[in-house]
Amino acid sequence: MTSVFQRRDRSPRRAFAAAAAAALAVLAGGCRTAAPGGAAAAAEWDWGPVASRLTDAHGHTRLRAAGPLFERTLDPATGRRFLAARPFYAEVSDPSTGRSNRDVLWPLAAGKTFGKQMSWRVALTWYQDFDTGDPNSRWRLWALPFYFQGRDAQGRSYAAVFPLGGRIREFFMLDRVDFALFPLWVKSAQNEVRSRTLLWPVLSETKGKGIYRFRVFPIYGRSAQRDAYVKKFVLWPFFTSARYNYPHSSGYGFILLPFYGRIRLTDQDSHLVLPPLFRYTRGARQNLVNAPWPFVQVGWGETRRFYLWPLYGRLRRAGVATDFVLWPLGWRERVDRPGAVFRTWKALPFVQYERETLRRPAPGETPVTKRYLRVWPLFSYERRGAESRLRALELLPFRNPPPVERNWAPFWTLFERTRVGDARDTELLWGLYRRQTRGDRAARTSIFPLIEWSSHRPGDAAPAARSWSLLKGFLAVESEGARRRLRVLYFFRIPLGGSREP
Repeated sequence: MTSVFQRRDRSPRRAFAAAAAAALAVLAGGCRTAAPGGAAAAAEWDWGPVASRLTDAHGHTRLRAAGPLFERTLDPATGRRFLAARPFYAEVSDPSTGRSNRDVLWPLAAGKTFGKQMSWRVALTWYQDFDTGDPNSRWRLWALPFYFQGRDAQGRSYAAVFPLGGRIREFFMLDRVDFALFPLWVKSAQNEVRSRTLLWPVLSETKGKGIYRFRVFPIYGRSAQRDAYVKKFVLWPFFTSARYNYPHSSGYGFILLPFYGRIRLTDQDSHLVLPPLFRYTRGARQNLVNAPWPFVQVGWGETRRFYLWPLYGRLRRAGVATDFVLWPLGWRERVDRPGAVFRTWKALPFVQYERETLRRPAPGETPVTKRYLRVWPLFSYERRGAESRLRALELLPFRNPPPVERNWAPFWTLFERTRVGDARDTELLWGLYRRQTRGDRAARTSIFPLIEWSSHRPGDAAPAARSWSLLKGFLAVESEGARRRLRVLYFFRIPLGGSREP
């Protein structure tokens, strides 16, 4: 099966990108800039937020136009490509992994491929093909919650129209669901467990290997798993009971709402008064007092807990330490893992900070490998090893998911500074102000369209180059070694200081 999401030749998006690139090339004609990058700089040009073609700090070639509206980026090392005509369309593809993602007026529609797998979504309608090269492969088309059709991994077809009836296979955790005039009749299967329900959820029976469940909800219900437990309820939720036969924790328990409950097992003994408000548990590994829940919780043993909810809370267990103040606004957590320590601080919705620190860094290795700070809605700062990014504004009070990064975040990104090793890029208002530095080898600064200046030091026998210009070349001075020249009215070049033009 061939999908429209997989076609690459002569597609409208490719034609649009080619036309846009051609138009921008005409716009940039005669106005190339000496951007950092050596030999590649000849192919670069910059018209600020109007249009630009530059090599960024990652070494990617990026073509942009109309501020945040159009962008095309290529990573020459991996072949990874990105194309966006915001907010209508965005696509990222990576031939090295076989992955691609496409968004159309996100969150309205999206599609993705991974190897031979392909899927797309329009609103609440999903389509997925698990092998586009096999016409008999597994696939599904679901228009939630009304229509379901597809073919499962064993090649069996199915279809259903909700609530009239039909069969659905591989439905979330279930292997098969049959229904007619839902909720009148439902039958489901998961491995060897079979369930039948009439007037869901009132009358139901489940049978399987060592499993039996029966209920007439809410009057009576019984659930049993051989050699494990038997649970019952009468007039749910007022009376529930259970008997457990686990190897290291056996016994019984019951709760009579709203008066009293008791759980007595070989490894713990619990009393509940006005459940779930008051509870006292004493066990071999854990003790707990709720008085009343959830406002006062005290625990000791394998997990140490002290909560005065929602004012203050403290929890400690092996490898995890958590504190909160004015839940859920103030939050602090430390997670210890064999190779690293992860720390998180949150003062929601305004401040979020995360840090990953290596336990035993190698000689010369930076202990802090990852760091993230968000001060909503002002800015975010992120560092991963030798890379970092500072960005403002940040309108979402949480990390942007990838579709937001591709389609919407550039609209409110008024300032951005990126560092990769000794390469740095700084932009304000989508290129109205732009500065690029590549260590001490090259630098370029532009305030569009007023002035720009640049310098390039190759570091070998090649001469250093410098330039500055007003109004994109209306008046400019360019120098390379001992040669200097003046450019007037964009096209007229006059040698200076006795230098000779080649």
